[in-house]
Amino acid sequence: MKALVLLCLLSSGILPSDAQINETILARIGSTIRNRYNINGQFAYVLRVPDTQCTNGPDQNFLQGDPNIDVQNALNQQQVYQGNNIIIAQPSKMQNYAIHAEYRLLTPPQSGAEAPIDILLRQGGPNECMIFFTRISPCLDRCAGQGPYSILNRLGAIAGWGGRKVFYFVEVYSVDQSRRKDVLEALKTINRRGNVPIFRCRGNACFNCLADEARCVA
Repeated sequence: MKALVLLCLLSSGILPSDAQINETILARIGSTIRNRYNINGQFAYVLRVPDTQCTNGPDQNFLQGDPNIDVQNALNQQQVYQGNNIIIAQPSKMQNYAIHAEYRLLTPPQSGAEAPIDILLRQGGPNECMIFFTRISPCLDRCAGQGPYSILNRLGAIAGWGGRKVFYFVEVYSVDQSRRKDVLEALKTINRRGNVPIFRCRGNACFNCLADEARCVA
């Protein structure tokens, strides 16, 4: 019976309490990164840090190897910041379109290269946690769609991560606000394919989207 309950929790994206990243700690981590890097507009990052920082909160060594000046230099040149413990991207500004931040983290920049997330997680150890953040929810027409810029078939690195992990966002993408049910279904797809809990953080409060679906896309 215990195994059956665990299976149901995992399939719903609601992990046992000892396997989740605490909501309060997640909010603290997010606030620390916002204050440190002060990035305007849409951006996404993947963070890989010792598991104690996902259970006890950021300590004095949190992201010390990833200084703000290095992050800003990379982003100002429209590059993905490939750091020691974090990778960060903003949408790339092309002439007629933008390649979205989430896609850039999950996709090799050129043929024969590794995706930034693969490089970051390959360097990780068994006692580390992983956080995938995007400020706005993945857009339905591109990142959560079926076209060549979809991220839905690029979640293998997240699915294969064996430690504590979470995918979270802050705002529902403005263009998709009239399609909130579809946004929820897209988040559920990310949950299933990435084998990762989906959270939303608003201010200093974070919560599991699949445990509170109405609030998740409100």
